[in-house]
Amino acid sequence: MLLLCILTVSSLCRADDPQRVLIDSISALSFAEGLYTKGRRERPRPQLECVGGSAEKGGEHPHLVRCVNRGRPSSGRDIQWECEALMDKNVYIDYIVVHCEGFSGPTDKFIVRDSCYLEYKLEFGQGRSAGGMTTVDSREQRHKGNSEHFFMTRVLLPLGLVVAIACLFNVRRFVSGSRQRAAVPVI
Repeated sequence: MLLLCILTVSSLCRADDPQRVLIDSISALSFAEGLYTKGRRERPRPQLECVGGSAEKGGEHPHLVRCVNRGRPSSGRDIQWECEALMDKNVYIDYIVVHCEGFSGPTDKFIVRDSCYLEYKLEFGQGRSAGGMTTVDSREQRHKGNSEHFFMTRVLLPLGLVVAIACLFNVRRFVSGSRQRAAVPVI
């Protein structure tokens, strides 16, 4: 059990993992119709997901959306993304949320490479388009992660390590105590 815990911790702490990317270091993301995300715990999902809007059923959806990292606001919360897509002049993207799977859990500042996807709402009208190009700013950006995995790695694993270490000390004390008792002559 201890060996399993050590191997798990060492694999989580690897800084050189090519699948682990600092979200702040990403300058731009591209999302394409027909392509799927990759993840450690999450199932693959489309990179582009329409989640509503008046044109959700009848509008022409974007084939490619490019989002540029505009940094964090002064509050330091989530990264602000500015996204552009070549669209039919009668529809526009009104709302976006960039989701990425946190590498170790939902609040990790590192994400899993190629795990990001874009949720958007599609509306009829002109919106903020110019010559068919729609630009929209993100309202928020979220890390998604399996809360069960987060609980396992952030709560149960450290607790398991503490229990394993305590057991080792108790075994050591028991063994050294039995040796001392055996050395005492019986009269």
